[in-house]
Amino acid sequence: MNVENYISDKANEYFTQNKIKNFKATPLVNDASTRSYFLIEGVEDPFVACVTEPNNKKQNEAFIYWNKIYRENGIPVPKIYFHTEGLILQEYLGVQSLIHSVGGGTKNEIREVYDFLINYILKIGQMEKSRDYQYDSFDEKKLDFEVDHTCQYFIQKILGANKEVSQIIQTEFQKITRVLAQHKKIICHRDFHSKNIMRRENGEVAIIDFQDSMLGLPQYDLCSLLEDCYFDIGRELRWHLKKSFWGKSKELEGFYAYDDFEVFQMIYDFSAIQRLFKAIGSFSYMKTEKKNEGYLKYIGFAMEKLRLLMMKYEDFKVLRKTLFKYYYES
Repeated sequence: MNVENYISDKANEYFTQNKIKNFKATPLVNDASTRSYFLIEGVEDPFVACVTEPNNKKQNEAFIYWNKIYRENGIPVPKIYFHTEGLILQEYLGVQSLIHSVGGGTKNEIREVYDFLINYILKIGQMEKSRDYQYDSFDEKKLDFEVDHTCQYFIQKILGANKEVSQIIQTEFQKITRVLAQHKKIICHRDFHSKNIMRRENGEVAIIDFQDSMLGLPQYDLCSLLEDCYFDIGRELRWHLKKSFWGKSKELEGFYAYDDFEVFQMIYDFSAIQRLFKAIGSFSYMKTEKKNEGYLKYIGFAMEKLRLLMMKYEDFKVLRKTLFKYYYES
């Protein structure tokens, strides 16, 4: 497929109105998804073309919907210039994500940025649910699906374990997923980590990859950021941010808060375990099905974070021993 021709044909109306005739579409680094991103250059103001699966109408509609909702609630997201089936043209935010901008920073610089970012997580959680929108939710079905996905692509295809081992892990994981499914849900971004937070040239941040926003636990976006598979902020800052988030959440109207910090911490840990395991499945899927090995390097980091979290709970002893027996022997 000639990308330039595909984009110009799909967005002919936009290109004609803006008198764009000649341009170059340069591939950008993609996330662990089916979307492809291209930087449109050779124009006065470069922008990004997001090419999605043409038959995935729901994904495009979700992107447009959540972009509007986030902007209405004062959460910075890229501007949309044009959209049609299979294509979205949006603002170019540059190439510097959060991980690039704070990776070489001091402890105080990193703390300042992350203190600021948790306010956006709280703001997302305060957004009102609409009766006219069909929200996906982290219910038992969704949580089980993500566990099964990782068992299929990581446990079986990467580690080479059999289905019986997967079944043990799936069963043991229900000790986590059944607890998570019972707690109250609010709107969450679902993938709030360092690679999905961009820094504009003026230093302002913008949130991307928000189209999968759904109903989840108040701790979900927080552990996505603090238990990031790409960047470790350290134990001391992580503890500070959890306490800060918990304290602020109790003061906000419309945000579901936990009165007991110990309960908040436990659900945070359970959410982090489930999310890290899900991320490992996504990385494995990119390797086995998309032949993209770029994400394999993050599995080891995620697994060690997972092990440390599991060690805090005696109930997860069978799950931990089963999982890490095959991981270390592979």
